[in-house]
Amino acid sequence: MHIGHSFETEYYLTDGSTRKKLECVHQERNLGILVCANLKSSQQCTKAAATARRVIAMVRRNFKRVDVDDFKLI
Repeated sequence: MHIGHSFETEYYLTDGSTRKKLECVHQERNLGILVCANLKSSQQCTKAAATARRVIAMVRRNFKRVDVDDFKLI
């Protein structure tokens, strides 16, 4: 991932006599956080909101009549 510059630089990892080119990625997940090359958090927020919507939909599907106390337990 290139952060801070827009030059297409190639990086290599040397292990003894072998030389491997490192893959260039545009986003990487580290410790559950999605880091993009442009350092914007929009994709992280989109994924978090989608996960929350899935959980709410699962609760609504499985619990038709939920009051406030039951919702706190869930």
